[in-house]
Amino acid sequence: MSEQDTTQETEVTPEEAEDQNPTAEQPESQEDDGDEAWDPERAKRKIGKVNSENRALRERATKAEQKAASVDDLTKENGGLKATVLQLEVGYELGLPLAIARRLQGATREEMLADAEALVELVAPTKRPPSQRPTEQLRGGGQPEREPEETDTRKIAARMFQH
Repeated sequence: MSEQDTTQETEVTPEEAEDQNPTAEQPESQEDDGDEAWDPERAKRKIGKVNSENRALRERATKAEQKAASVDDLTKENGGLKATVLQLEVGYELGLPLAIARRLQGATREEMLADAEALVELVAPTKRPPSQRPTEQLRGGGQPEREPEETDTRKIAARMFQH
């Protein structure tokens, strides 16, 4: 708290008020009725009222500070959540896995898109050059077009020596 708050926290007893400001009784009596004499009980009640008002104002100030701090925290959390949502949206648009989408960086959508495209270029497999190896003639397993060839070596050997 500031210095002003600490000075307001001290409560004044009626006796201290009387000792500290002996001339205060004249303006108070002039404000109320003008002709009345100074009443110590009335001064005690006024001091008590002022002290309770001070207490209430200090409590309100403390609550306001707490609310301001919680608003700051919520604002920071909201900014973080917005950035996460933006990361996930950009990642979804480009078909990135969740683990990579969370690593996107940038303050704006355009920056994140540029970062995502750079990541895709680094991570995505590049096209392989055509090989000189011939491709196999594969057939569907459910409905073969012709009878499968025999792969048992004994049967193949027996067929070779039949003639």
